[in-house]
Amino acid sequence: MREYSIPDIFIRTFEALYHHSGRYSSWFEVKSGVRQECVLSGFNLIVLVVLIMDWVMRHINDRRRGLRWIFTSVLDDLDYADDVALMSSRFADLQEKTERLAATADIVGLKINPRETKVLRLNHRCTDYIRIQGEEVEDVESFVSLDSVLDKLGGTEADSKRRLV
Repeated sequence: MREYSIPDIFIRTFEALYHHSGRYSSWFEVKSGVRQECVLSGFNLIVLVVLIMDWVMRHINDRRRGLRWIFTSVLDDLDYADDVALMSSRFADLQEKTERLAATADIVGLKINPRETKVLRLNHRCTDYIRIQGEEVEDVESFVSLDSVLDKLGGTEADSKRRLV
């Protein structure tokens, strides 16, 4: 949290929520996913996921090898909670980003499932497969992300048709 310049008063408050006097309660049956006596369990999970994913993404994108957005700006990735879209105009750069993402995520205990990962190529002649830990990632013609259809043709036609049906 200090890496994000969060003031110490907030860090100390957050830590105080979890400070225990060394005593533990007796065993009990778990009937929900919320930790006993945890004031902000749901909030903490959201904050931690966002902070961890932001930290991971900031540590893999230091070379500006994405898609040229405007002359002086490059779009490297799109993030939403634990979903990440890596972008690059070159296959080698995309493979390197994928490897760096897997390695950096592993530092904080996150794993990328190659069977759940997809590659969508636009106007690309290279037919090599992106690999995660030696396993090929599936190439797809389209997929749904955040309830929107993304496909090789771009535009909004497929998404509009899906919403109207």
